[in-house]
Amino acid sequence: MIPSHLKKQIDSASVVSFDCFDTLLVRPYMKPIDAFRHIEVLHHAPGFTRARIFAERETHLKNPDLEEITVDEIYEQIDSQYQFLKEVELMHEKAILLANPIASEIYQYARQQQKRIIVISDSYLSATFLQDVLNRQGYPDIKVFVSCEYRMTKRTGNLFLEVIRQLGISPGDMVHIGDNKISDYQRAIALGIKSFHLLSPKDRLLRDDIRAATFYRDRGERLGTSLLLGVMSYMTSLPSEDYWWTFGMKYGGPIAFAYMSWLKRQLTANGIRDIF
Repeated sequence: MIPSHLKKQIDSASVVSFDCFDTLLVRPYMKPIDAFRHIEVLHHAPGFTRARIFAERETHLKNPDLEEITVDEIYEQIDSQYQFLKEVELMHEKAILLANPIASEIYQYARQQQKRIIVISDSYLSATFLQDVLNRQGYPDIKVFVSCEYRMTKRTGNLFLEVIRQLGISPGDMVHIGDNKISDYQRAIALGIKSFHLLSPKDRLLRDDIRAATFYRDRGERLGTSLLLGVMSYMTSLPSEDYWWTFGMKYGGPIAFAYMSWLKRQLTANGIRDIF
């Protein structure tokens, strides 16, 4: 259900702008860096997560005049033993990114109202890359303005100003929708852009489900926790009023998976290869 005041904002705007990550697209993790941790495990690359974070930080430090950097620049900085993982990271992103059901409904409403729809994203990934993923996930033909190509970010407000300049509109002609309270909401409002703060599925889960919030608080450092709650946050965003479907997704599936994972470890530890 789209809030009525958001519908009014869309109706009165000529341009509807969306944030990309955690708004139109979501990852099955609670934190973005957990994607690096997952790659490290899947591709047997110990130390990759730390090296990837360090390389991004160092690239920013070496380019203080740039508000944003590119993924190519990050991998030029990373230790040589991990450079082959650039393509792996890009393929991994394409494989895991999914359309956010809540944002998809808003996007469809904006299309029905025949609004011009764009994406404004703070990201080190290219516009071409993001457009490809958006197309695959049901958001066709959207113009993407990405920070790494303009060397400007939403956080400073400069990317918003550049978009407004390129489109030839006034700030009040646009409504921006995103999950980041500062970059997507407060900064846009300060520039005179209508804005709507859309909670990400993961933030919505932690707000609405005390069990999930407690579980994350106690075990949030584990990759398995991030994956479990990340998938759960996506699934609970899907429209469903079936109690047993929700119960099975939240509890039945994780319990069955956890038991089978435990059983596999026991079988491996005891050298048992045949099991009925």
